[in-house]
Amino acid sequence: MWGGYPSLEEEKADLNKLRAQYERIIDEKYKPYFVKTINGYSQYKTMYENLAESYSKRSDYFYNRIFVENSQDEFLRQESDLLRYVKILEQIKSKYLIVLAVKDTAGNCLTTAEVNAVKALGFTKLNTKPQNMYVGVTFNKKVLCDKCGEERWQPVEVMINDQIESMDIKLSSMAWQHGNKAEIIINGTDYAVNIRGLNFVVFDTENNKLIDSAAFDYHSPNRVCRHKLIEID
Repeated sequence: MWGGYPSLEEEKADLNKLRAQYERIIDEKYKPYFVKTINGYSQYKTMYENLAESYSKRSDYFYNRIFVENSQDEFLRQESDLLRYVKILEQIKSKYLIVLAVKDTAGNCLTTAEVNAVKALGFTKLNTKPQNMYVGVTFNKKVLCDKCGEERWQPVEVMINDQIESMDIKLSSMAWQHGNKAEIIINGTDYAVNIRGLNFVVFDTENNKLIDSAAFDYHSPNRVCRHKLIEID
């Protein structure tokens, strides 16, 4: 318990239930009610908006608790939802190196909120159109790299070896027709999960260790997340 409140695990379970509740409202059977009529939005639209607002407030509270309780790293490694993952990154970006590389395509099923959240980290040139390659790097809240291909299919490769002490970084973002890979190589080790979509690496430069490596394939409605297994000290 935290100050008489539910544990973070219990809070997250409640948050997931709330999310599932408002997502059910946009099931196929409710879509006809989302059309704006002369009398205004339907009761289902109002219900959805109220639940979405409630979810947003609960979500902000939950991630504020993560920040206060200093358990961001643990929850980052467990998180499978992109929007929630990025919210944690926002809280820890002042102390870690955060790297993003796209493999093949960022994802056709990314929502506007998800794209905006990723861009807010400093990855402003991320292009979600198919086979638009991208790499980005932030460190200590500073954007060190924010680069997309000038045209579709064009691979993006970047070397960063003089901006962070004792850190050599090599990044690659390639479409399936031209290499089909996402590489995030730090001091000779490739930490990328390397699946289609958004590949993130979070690295502690002070202690020279990987905090998390995760990839989000949101190109199909299945919305896959995969974390690299790492040893925890």
